[in-house]
Amino acid sequence: MRARQAARGTRLALALVAGLILAACDAGPTGSAPSPGPEVQTPSPAASPEAEPTPSTPEPEPTPSPSPTEAEVLAAYQSYWDTYFRANQDPPQATYEDLEMVTAGAALEAVRSSTFAYREAGRVFRRPPGSLIEHRAEVVEVTGDTARVRDCYIDDAWIETLATGERANEGAGTQLSTSDMVREGGMWKVSTLVVEESWEGVAGCAAA
Repeated sequence: MRARQAARGTRLALALVAGLILAACDAGPTGSAPSPGPEVQTPSPAASPEAEPTPSTPEPEPTPSPSPTEAEVLAAYQSYWDTYFRANQDPPQATYEDLEMVTAGAALEAVRSSTFAYREAGRVFRRPPGSLIEHRAEVVEVTGDTARVRDCYIDDAWIETLATGERANEGAGTQLSTSDMVREGGMWKVSTLVVEESWEGVAGCAAA
């Protein structure tokens, strides 16, 4: 009887010890929380194939600016046209002396002759509202005191007879010209102007 009670006590003690061991294994070290599972690394937006940065469009290369000398040539060339136009207004806003400041040689003789003829005929230059006049001029070369300018010129100015209001032309036209320029007394002047080709409307060299 006593032997059976001792055996039963031994089995109870072993069961209790086994239960404590299992509990200790489940709980981990005393005072510590259960260890988490392996970390799952979420890919960053930059690493995700769906969020790859869109390739940027390459910026166009800037157009090179004209050199100081080329800028002077272009300014003088534009001044030639502005002065010629003002000389043929009503009343004229430029004189023959003004024309001498922007032209030389054959070009000076040509603008003097045409300006005198327009005045004798009572004709003047006028620009329509919203005029399209534009010079797309560029310097082809500069050599010492000479230069060459190539110009794609859009012109819609009227030549009007003051007495009747009649216009010698209507609409826009385009011309491609080459001008030689010389530097006299430190000033650039148009010496020759040759129209190479012309078109009706905004066309030809101005179509692009």
